[in-house]
Amino acid sequence: MFPETDLTFDFRIRPFPREAVYPTGWAGERTFAQIMDDCTPLASSLIRRYTRINPHELPDALQRGFMVLWERLSKDCRLLADADRIDAVGIVRANMGKNYHERHQRHLSLDALEDQGLDAADEWMVTGMEASRSEVWAAWATATDLRIDIERIMAHLAENYLRMREPHGFRHLVALYYLTTQVELRDAALIAGVNHHHLLDNYVSVVRKDVMHEFGELYQPGTRWIEKYKRGHQEPALLVLEKYGGNPNMIAAIRCLLEEQAAPQARDVKGYHRMRARRALEAAYHCAS
Repeated sequence: MFPETDLTFDFRIRPFPREAVYPTGWAGERTFAQIMDDCTPLASSLIRRYTRINPHELPDALQRGFMVLWERLSKDCRLLADADRIDAVGIVRANMGKNYHERHQRHLSLDALEDQGLDAADEWMVTGMEASRSEVWAAWATATDLRIDIERIMAHLAENYLRMREPHGFRHLVALYYLTTQVELRDAALIAGVNHHHLLDNYVSVVRKDVMHEFGELYQPGTRWIEKYKRGHQEPALLVLEKYGGNPNMIAAIRCLLEEQAAPQARDVKGYHRMRARRALEAAYHCAS
């Protein structure tokens, strides 16, 4: 006789979610996108009411605050399990860069300096201190966005390889491991169970092409943003134009750079507007001009 075995099943077991969910005290399990949807209106209202902040700086303030919230949730998924929306918004407000903003409010903008009748206002500028600069808080959050993009690309590649027929799927994963770590080729081949020449010719070469395709031109090192724009990658430039839609001087400077007009060809565009436009485009494309 075989020993009795408990064959009862726990039907509460669910598949691992494709997108991370976090328990919250106000709506149960929520994705981070849903948490942002829940909290953004309240966070915006409280920041505008209790913080001296220019309207164009609010998106960057929210971006920085929510990035800190996301990092803390990544380390402690139960951070908001017993919290309400006020508690979550409190974390966002506490990490929106308020102290940085107040510390640099005393610095005048170039427009203000020029209005005071100063010649060569550019000489008065200290990089990163422009009062009207809209990216004052976003550099760190932008870097975090880039890291998230890279993680998503790698996860997408791994999912594609896991769907392949074995042993090819596993060998593609080993090739990805070899390309993205410091493991030696011979050690990777030993893990894959094939000759290292076979791994290199039949799997590593394929995975290398997949990685290059997934990352695309956006992450090509050394590529100038104007080259990306002329190749058809125009969305970042359009977003920059939309961002400065209320500033005709910046719009003129951005269009001047996109059309590659030299300074003598666009005499109505001031030098510091060209400089700010160039920096905005470089940040949007994650590369130099």
